[in-house]
Amino acid sequence: MRISGNPERMSLYLVYGFLMLADSAAMLVCGLLIIRQKTLYFRLAAGVLGINILFTIADQFGMIDLLFVLLNIITLVILIKSRREFVA
Repeated sequence: MRISGNPERMSLYLVYGFLMLADSAAMLVCGLLIIRQKTLYFRLAAGVLGINILFTIADQFGMIDLLFVLLNIITLVILIKSRREFVA
């Protein structure tokens, strides 16, 4: 882990870790709730994906970030194209 290399930045890495865990939890909740076919859950899922894309682009951008953005864009496009299945 990077914490051993930069112990003075440990709190920053812990915040990043917490934010990644919160993002994963938000994606899990969206995935579980979207099958209820409510517009609110569809919009919540699209919003989480949009925020993921924006926050990744606003940070330092590398190969891993590019793959993450492409994965989120593909997921968002699939979600939008199949919105009739999720929105009653």
